[in-house]
Amino acid sequence: KEKEQISGFGVDFDGRPWFGYGHKRLANPLAQAEVEVEKPYQDFAWTGAGQLILSSGKALGVLEKSKPREGKEASRGMPFKPLLDLPSEDFRLYPDAEDGLYLLGKNPQGANDLYWLRWRDKVEVHMLLETKQEITAVAGDGAQTFAAMGKVVVRIAGKEVKPLFVHPEGAIRDLAYSKGGLYYATAKEAGFADSTGRLIKFLEAPNPGLRISRG
Repeated sequence: KEKEQISGFGVDFDGRPWFGYGHKRLANPLAQAEVEVEKPYQDFAWTGAGQLILSSGKALGVLEKSKPREGKEASRGMPFKPLLDLPSEDFRLYPDAEDGLYLLGKNPQGANDLYWLRWRDKVEVHMLLETKQEITAVAGDGAQTFAAMGKVVVRIAGKEVKPLFVHPEGAIRDLAYSKGGLYYATAKEAGFADSTGRLIKFLEAPNPGLRISRG
C-alpha cells in the first residue's frame, strides 16, 4: 500500500500530537487513536476549550457525532458539520493562547486576510488585518496578536499595527505565544522575543518547530 501523505499536524488540549493523513484522517500514533473524516479537510486545530475545528471547502466546522453505520456507509467517516462560511478554500488555522482561533487565508481579491475567532456561547469573528504581504505565522491571545511577514513580526492590538522586531538574518517561519511571552523560529534557530522586541536565541537547529501545550 502506498504511504499516505501527512497533511497536517496539531496538538490537542491535553498536549497529545495528532497527524493528518491525506486530508481525510486524523491519527494519534501514541494513543493508537484514529478518526476518519467524511469530507476532505484543508486544516485542523484545537481551541483552548478542547474543541476540534476543521476547515473544509469554504466552511469552518466540527465533526458531528452520528449513529453507527453499517455496510458501505460504515466506511464514510464522521460527518463534517459546517458552522461558518469562509471567503475562500485557502485558509489555515492557528490556535491562540486562550480559547480562540486565528484564521489566515486569501480573499477573492488575492490579499491575505487574518481573522480572530472566539467560540463560546456563540461564534465571534473579528477582522484583524488585510495585507498583500505573505503572512507566514500567527500567534497571540486575541487581545494582542503577532503576525510574521518575512523577517518582520508585527504586533496587532485593536486597530493598531506596529512592528515588534526585525530578525537580522532569516525569515520567521513559526510563532508561539503564552503568558510568558512570544517565541519565534527561523530555518536555523529558535528564540524568545520580549515586549520591547529584544531577541534571545536559545536554540540553533535546522527547521525548528514551536508547540506550547495548554493542558
